[in-house]
Amino acid sequence: MNTQYIKSALVSGSMGSFLDAPNYPSHKYSVETDLNRKKENRGSMNIDYALTQDYISPALKERIQKLISEWDVVKPAIGTSIFNEWVEACVEHMGKGKALDHIRKFYPNYNQ
Repeated sequence: MNTQYIKSALVSGSMGSFLDAPNYPSHKYSVETDLNRKKENRGSMNIDYALTQDYISPALKERIQKLISEWDVVKPAIGTSIFNEWVEACVEHMGKGKALDHIRKFYPNYNQ
């Protein structure tokens, strides 16, 4: 089977990252697709969503995963003020149950 990939690139600018964890790469980057089109007609998506799409090239997915892995090493510690403020914002916007699921996406061992 020959997989066809859409011409796409990692670009500066966020997409759908409002409540992602502090300093998570989606606050700085998104994926722009259909690069053969005029800029105003191109698609864009969140980096996490791009990782799930078959039409995004493995090389681009590797770049995204590398950014996420690098963030995982330096992400704010649980209990720091920036972390606690983020948790409060998540709870405020999502409610406690959904917020907990969202927080565990970035901090799987979080228990509160």
